[in-house]
Amino acid sequence: MPDGRQSTAEAPHSSASPATVVPHCGLTEAKRCGNCGELRENTRKKLSEIMVGHEDSLEERVEEICWKGPDYTVYRSTHGVSVHLSDCLSVERDQRRLLASAGSKLCQLRFLASQMATSHLSFLLPFIKRKGGFYDHEMAQAIVLVLEGRKEDANGILDVGLELAVDRLVNENRVRYLLACFFAAGFLSVFTAALIYLLGNLISEPFPLYLFGLTAIFGAAGATCSLSVRIRDLALVPCRQSVMNYVMGSLRVFLGFSGGIVLLLLLSAGPLQGFGNSLGLVERVPDGDAFASWPVFALVGFLAGFAERLVPNLMQNMESRVETAAASSASQGRTK
Repeated sequence: MPDGRQSTAEAPHSSASPATVVPHCGLTEAKRCGNCGELRENTRKKLSEIMVGHEDSLEERVEEICWKGPDYTVYRSTHGVSVHLSDCLSVERDQRRLLASAGSKLCQLRFLASQMATSHLSFLLPFIKRKGGFYDHEMAQAIVLVLEGRKEDANGILDVGLELAVDRLVNENRVRYLLACFFAAGFLSVFTAALIYLLGNLISEPFPLYLFGLTAIFGAAGATCSLSVRIRDLALVPCRQSVMNYVMGSLRVFLGFSGGIVLLLLLSAGPLQGFGNSLGLVERVPDGDAFASWPVFALVGFLAGFAERLVPNLMQNMESRVETAAASSASQGRTK
């Protein structure tokens, strides 16, 4: 009986010992840490394996070692700044608690840095290697300070980095917005010039067409100039700007383009014909020598595009006059 009890008591120990008890962690599928005694799976690389030119646990190539501590390594990979924590599960758990205090700000700064123009260029053009810049240095320094227990210093660095990153992205979004406006103005100008060239060979008197096209092109130029002057008033902050902003900018350029034509029509044959006569527009439109006075038409178009509310206000004024005249005529008809 004693021998039977001893054999049954030792059986579980003998079957579990080879699979779970080892002097170090991370050597087989499941090992017991020699420091804390906890089990962990071998799903990550050891701390000593994080070296430049090798892959990390996320299978990203390590580009630079930013800081190497006794139980952690801060490095920059093709994915960005990362940290490899301790091989001991208990120490790693404590390190993760420390990182959680600044995790949200680190994620925000990492995202903002990934949205910058340099990151897009390195992604679109593989031969342009992404190098560690100011924001990568700030993230690495903040991670080191957090793991060393200096949470307030790390948060201060991250706050400054976030503020600078937001300012930079706002400026980059403004540049993209202006590039979209310039592209729209260039497209309209080229399209108008090509259309006028084709139609000019089909009609006998192409000079009025040339002048209207010139006015429209300068209207687009005026709208683009107006947007450039007031670009700082646009709230193109990160995560709020989208493709629709570029579409709206292109539409404003198109409004300036069409506004030049409308203003020229109002000055030539509309309620502003008197002012147009003082400029000599009515006589110059059908004149064969109209190109001698092209600056006047260019100025009209540029003014219509630069002053965005000019043409809409004139059209609203005309609409109110027409409605007033129609109401007066209707009341006189009922009186008779």
